[in-house]
Amino acid sequence: MDRAIVYAGSIPLDTDLLRAGRYAKAGLGNLAEITFGSQSAVACGLVCVPSANSLSVTIGRGSVLAPGVLDGASVGGLGGGLVADNTAVMCQYVSTTDQSVAIPYAGSIFTLYAVCQEQDTDTVVLPFFNASNPDQTLAGASNGGGSLPTRRAGLISFVIAAAAPVVPDNGYILPLYRISVPLGATTAVSVAVTAMEGVFPTPLPKLAPLQSPALTGQPTTPTPDGSNLQQILNFASLAKFASGRLVNIAGFWSAGSYNYTPSAGTQSVIVIVQGGGASGYGSPATGAGQVGLGSGGGSGAFAAAWIPGVGATQSIPITVGVGGAAIPGDGATGGNSSFGSWVNCSGGVPGTISGVVTPIWSQGSKSTALPVVTGGAVPIVSRAGECGGVSLAFGVQSGTGGQGASSAFGAGGAQMPGGVSGASGGQGAGGSGTFNIENNSTALAGGAGGAGVVVVLELA
Repeated sequence: MDRAIVYAGSIPLDTDLLRAGRYAKAGLGNLAEITFGSQSAVACGLVCVPSANSLSVTIGRGSVLAPGVLDGASVGGLGGGLVADNTAVMCQYVSTTDQSVAIPYAGSIFTLYAVCQEQDTDTVVLPFFNASNPDQTLAGASNGGGSLPTRRAGLISFVIAAAAPVVPDNGYILPLYRISVPLGATTAVSVAVTAMEGVFPTPLPKLAPLQSPALTGQPTTPTPDGSNLQQILNFASLAKFASGRLVNIAGFWSAGSYNYTPSAGTQSVIVIVQGGGASGYGSPATGAGQVGLGSGGGSGAFAAAWIPGVGATQSIPITVGVGGAAIPGDGATGGNSSFGSWVNCSGGVPGTISGVVTPIWSQGSKSTALPVVTGGAVPIVSRAGECGGVSLAFGVQSGTGGQGASSAFGAGGAQMPGGVSGASGGQGAGGSGTFNIENNSTALAGGAGGAGVVVVLELA
């Protein structure tokens, strides 16, 4: 790393300080390249929180390391200063306050970009040496009160757009988040936010703190069978070396309400939430030349999210949504599954019923809304439930009920032949619909939907 050299008794120059700043920037940039690799771009912090009151998000404080140059423009001046130096180096850009960014409109997928550039800021009217009258300073370089910038700052602004903005001179554009906005949304509560590669919402020291595990016990050499290994090193203490390790997995697989308390040592959690599946639609009794159709039930919404700051002293309510009941006629909606106030996944939506019709006929289905991930939770996956399958009638004795929609945890109810009730769906999946043949005086029930799921991965 370069350092400026000065000598006692020599006349100090403005470039002495300017070179010291440039050398420091080069040294830190080289260190960043060693850490992350040449031409890498990473972000730390800059957590994206959707607004519950408007169609916007708030970006928290943080920084970006990205490729740049030492100085794209001259610095200092007025007869001195340093000329521009376009030597490539990793540069740091900082956002020191929360920034609100508007989402352009609903019903589309956008990217949130960090616009990184250096700007000369903090203008001040500086006192200058007056050669004509050394006892009196000048107000500005020409005594005209003109101000000059005193800081070259690496700054970040943010924009949400469908395409990347223009790269500023000697700056950098880094995509931070993928933002999916449902059609008709007026706030960002239902917006799905997914972090892009190279974005670390958790500060790096929390990912790998540099604390040494303490040695305990007598420092004796282990015997061949390893019986004294614990005396050389308390391996349990190694677990403290890096946070982010998996502490425990808690699963909730049956419909109902629970009070969950994280295990000791938990600092954050990754939650996986699956809404309950809907039941398939039944079909009515039929007469001569008539058939009845019911489409398959939809699966529940699915989400995974990382939630920081969840400790072992908290009691968190968990709801696992019920599966829609198998009933004749109308299908039943699946129950919502949730983890505290952070993640809520709606249950699957039943399909549709045709009533008594004559072939040829088909009957469609419906999908669920996107999950709601809020309150500082960082979305990993956010997906609406799938539609149940279409039911078809080719003739009065030929057709099939719609298959239930599958979920991340289970298969949808299988298509059943005519005159048979629907099949049940797996965990979080929809039950299958029905096809009632002619002259069947018995109404058929659709298949039951599967109960939802909540899985908690506890992290130190």
